Amino acid sequence: MKFRSFVTLLSVFALVSIAFAQGGIDGKWEAKVTTQRGEQTTTFEFKNAGGTVTGTVSAGQGGSTEIKNGKLAGTNLTFETSQAGRGGGEPVTFKWSGTVSGDTLKLTREGGRGPQQMEAKRVK
Repeated sequence: MKFRSFVTLLSVFALVSIAFAQGGIDGKWEAKVTTQRGEQTTTFEFKNAGGTVTGTVSAGQGGSTEIKNGKLAGTNLTFETSQAGRGGGEPVTFKWSGTVSGDTLKLTREGGRGPQQMEAKRVK
């Protein structure tokens, strides 16, 4: 009987852990990024639904950009954003990848002028 209770408790704990890991990205995050124009804030708004991540990324005065192809697998996050090219040129697609650990999100953005790394903190 004790063994059965232990197994049930362990199963519940495992399910809660999985749910937390997949839902742990939801909400607002901010990263301070140093650019040629000084320090700027990049803001992320994430919503996770069973491993599919949606939301927006906002940086500088460019407004917000929709997150596309967002996925959260355990603690690994990937998504894409696009922005208009300079002078009306072709849109530029950025590929983002990173890992979430508690209230810290380490990200790498590829595209444009090359890879850029940043660390975002959950806004409470």
